[in-house]
Amino acid sequence: MNALAAAVRLLTILPWLAHGSPHAQERGMSRSPAFFPLVGLGIGAVAAGVYTVVLAFIPPLAAAGLAILAGAALTGALHMDGLADTADGLFGGRSPERRLEIMRDPRTGAFGVTAIGVALLLKAGTVSSFTAPHAWVPILLAPMTGRLSAVAVMSVFRYAREQGAGTPYRAGQERHKTALVNFAFAILCSVVASYVFGGPWALIALAASLTAGLATGAFAAARLGGGVTGDVYGAAVEISETTALIIFTGLIGTGAAMAPLWT
Repeated sequence: MNALAAAVRLLTILPWLAHGSPHAQERGMSRSPAFFPLVGLGIGAVAAGVYTVVLAFIPPLAAAGLAILAGAALTGALHMDGLADTADGLFGGRSPERRLEIMRDPRTGAFGVTAIGVALLLKAGTVSSFTAPHAWVPILLAPMTGRLSAVAVMSVFRYAREQGAGTPYRAGQERHKTALVNFAFAILCSVVASYVFGGPWALIALAASLTAGLATGAFAAARLGGGVTGDVYGAAVEISETTALIIFTGLIGTGAAMAPLWT
């Protein structure tokens, strides 16, 4: 339970208190990435619920905006902040050291504002295209795929700083077995949820989203001297989630049946 509680505390604003000894809490923190996709599924459920309810009363674009707002509020806009800091750092500095320095700056620059704006436009445009009866399916699954990508980036790339938001996860990264188990469990949960809620076609969106997340990590590592930061984890979440929504839009546009298995 410590691992799930740690995942909820990191990825949302919900105050799930930690229990047990400091050692148990540290162990739970290192194992928490395994539960990131499940937390993402919960975030998606909130956003999908908001969209489904308000769509009956207001136009699709406005409903999409409220659904996106609900997800951002539940997470404290944590990942959007990471996306902005990552964009500013990766494109605004001339050396790995300077890029890391820019990413620590709490102010948001032009690249960060642009990245957030593009992400919100793409999310709103794709979500507003989803129609009944199963409009909620992509909205439910996209946040989960984004959190899976964060686990993938954690597992594949080393942490670039001595201290930072991602430092607590080093214990899992440095123990190869723990990182492997985290990633395997996260993938298993994501594949099962995608298939159950979205059918076989949803696995295509999951694969594309994971590829986008790993590509984000690879690009960041190349610009930051071989490692990534907590901001990059957040950027991977947002880029992967947006990619999933775009793929879902394309699949539905081609007539792919996006529906839970029990229908």
